[in-house]
Amino acid sequence: MSNRHARAREALRAAEARTRGDDSAAEAREAAQNGDEAVGQALRVLRRSTQHRPRTEAEVAGKLRQRGYGEAIIEQALAAARRQGIVDDAAFATAWVQDRGLKRGFGARRLRDELAGRGVGEADIETALERLDGRDEQHTAWELARTRARQLPADLSYDALVRRLGSYLMRRGHAPSVAEHAAREVARTAEQG
Repeated sequence: MSNRHARAREALRAAEARTRGDDSAAEAREAAQNGDEAVGQALRVLRRSTQHRPRTEAEVAGKLRQRGYGEAIIEQALAAARRQGIVDDAAFATAWVQDRGLKRGFGARRLRDELAGRGVGEADIETALERLDGRDEQHTAWELARTRARQLPADLSYDALVRRLGSYLMRRGHAPSVAEHAAREVARTAEQG
């Protein structure tokens, strides 16, 4: 029985091949339609993955690779997503710097590392970081250190407080000299008060 089924399948394939003949134009149309369909599916995945939060092109491209899409499909889907405004690395970087840099007080070094880690291009990073140019780094670091000092135990020694505040500020991306100066200033104020 299985032998008869195998022969029937083979005969069916042969008949289909004869029916198709050398109609390469039809095959090309079918491949293009399948490619357009795959690009459409990839674009739907991009839309869903950016519904809850913006993502960079590198992040959504990685998501598409994980789902098994080929590079050609990914590039076409990204081009369509760019045209439709679904992904925009420059806008992503600007919003990232606005939130984490200007509102939360992160330093330029950390912001640069975070954006580069998310696959944002150097030109977009530099443009976004220009928003920090008018910010007083020393004052921002001092504000962060003052807020953090209130959360630390009151019985910490001056040196321990300086060490903890300095480390905290450097993790937030502030330059070591800025972090140390702000930490010492806040620790001195805490010691006097």
